[in-house]
Amino acid sequence: MECDYAREALWPPGRPREHTEDGEAAEAHVEACADCTAFFARDARLGRRLSGLDLTAAAPEGLRASISDALSSEEITAVPARSSEGSEVPASPRGSRLKGWRIPLAAAAVLTAFLAGLEISRSESREDRASLFAEDFLRIAAVSPTNTDPTSIENFYQAQIGQRIRPVQLADATVRKALVCDIRGARGATIEYDMDGERLAHYRIPVAQLSVSRTGAVEMSDVGDGVHVARWVDDQYEHALVGTVSTKKMEDLIRDEFGAGSEL
Repeated sequence: MECDYAREALWPPGRPREHTEDGEAAEAHVEACADCTAFFARDARLGRRLSGLDLTAAAPEGLRASISDALSSEEITAVPARSSEGSEVPASPRGSRLKGWRIPLAAAAVLTAFLAGLEISRSESREDRASLFAEDFLRIAAVSPTNTDPTSIENFYQAQIGQRIRPVQLADATVRKALVCDIRGARGATIEYDMDGERLAHYRIPVAQLSVSRTGAVEMSDVGDGVHVARWVDDQYEHALVGTVSTKKMEDLIRDEFGAGSEL
């Protein structure tokens, strides 16, 4: 099944639908397709962003114009519709009729770019992002230790998030937990270490789930309660190092063990 048909069959994800062979095939396609998984993850993030906005105020004129252009563009109307028998239906004249599922998708694309570009959502701010990791770090303190065999951990992440992620072996540290994190709908790996009685967690979230770009700088944050957060992004992951170790120790780890922090 092609991506367009899988997305058409399952969008919007919250609507009631009957269980059909086509639906099951679409779900199987999305589970195996990284692009479609990222597509629906972006859609979910857009919904969460919009839920926190005050929509009683009029939208900016530029935003309304962008959405209008997207909905009437030739690129959207160029894809032929299909009848229930699978035959193509002649395209309607420009602007007169669009396939219903493509209208909200086009609007979602414009709104996602608009919100990301202007940073309307506070969830993408540096301070708030650091706080999200710190909150998760404090939450998992009560979680029991897990299997710490590196191969078992790789297999665990392959099954849970579709990637074989191996824990970084830190000197003078012991792996205690391998967990799946969920940071505002983006799923990734969390490895917790014990460093001479201090807790340290390394988060890795695949960038395909995020609206972020690579940055050489490491952002250090003191979020209170003795917890420090360091964040950086490479070609594969958004990384967060969270712990109660000292800032100096964390900076040394980032440079020596994680190969980042050139701009610390």
